[in-house]
Amino acid sequence: MIAGVGLATVYPRRHNGDMGVTFDTIRSIIRAVPFRPIRIFLADQRTIDVRHPEFAAVAPTGRELTVYTPDGRMERLNLLLIVSIAEIDELGRMIPPPDAGQAA
Repeated sequence: MIAGVGLATVYPRRHNGDMGVTFDTIRSIIRAVPFRPIRIFLADQRTIDVRHPEFAAVAPTGRELTVYTPDGRMERLNLLLIVSIAEIDELGRMIPPPDAGQAA
């Protein structure tokens, strides 16, 4: 769990259309200490991993996120196209939420 952010594991877009992933959310995740690697899920079914905080930056407008991938590509992402975010481990496996397996 990312301290100070409340990212249990996944930040989904809400069903009513409101953003679950906002400028403040992304900024908090990137600035978290210690930083935890994340996987970003996009509306076009792609995923992009952010393995270090220096590999991601939010535009001053708060509308775009720039991510540098391990192979050197630069991805510019519109925040409206981010469906969800999940923590991943050093091998790229998603980390289950702390309450996984508990009945609601």
